Amino acid sequence: MTQEKDYIDLADRVEAAMPWTVDNSPHFHRMRATDVEIARLVKWDSAVGHGRGDRYGVPAYTASVDAAMTLVPEECCDWLFRRFEDGTFACDLEIVGERVQSIDASGASIPLALTAAALRCHASRVGDRRGEDGVSPHTKQAGTGAG
Repeated sequence: MTQEKDYIDLADRVEAAMPWTVDNSPHFHRMRATDVEIARLVKWDSAVGHGRGDRYGVPAYTASVDAAMTLVPEECCDWLFRRFEDGTFACDLEIVGERVQSIDASGASIPLALTAAALRCHASRVGDRRGEDGVSPHTKQAGTGAG
């Protein structure tokens, strides 16, 4: 599996997830396991202090806006959150690089939407480094209206 696909697969799972709270439920442990996978993929370094970990040892990306923000690449210059009538959220990130991109994702909470968008952003950057011409359905050239 390619690293780009790993990011996209995790983003898909995060978008489909329900918000969680700290308890001992199976859902809590599944989501914390997802946070561990994210941390491994982004090569989270606890010595750098990008958020505090609990007994799982990694930030709660899928439950904390502060932790999810650490996933957003530095090239991201703007973001927008929207809440829909059904209670779900969307997150749009704009990234400036060789080309301006708009990355979008949704989720049942702001941290889930932001985490998914950040993961899609990382997937896009991996594809750009490989020189691929393919564009994710969650990525569009800003200002083109294409998606």
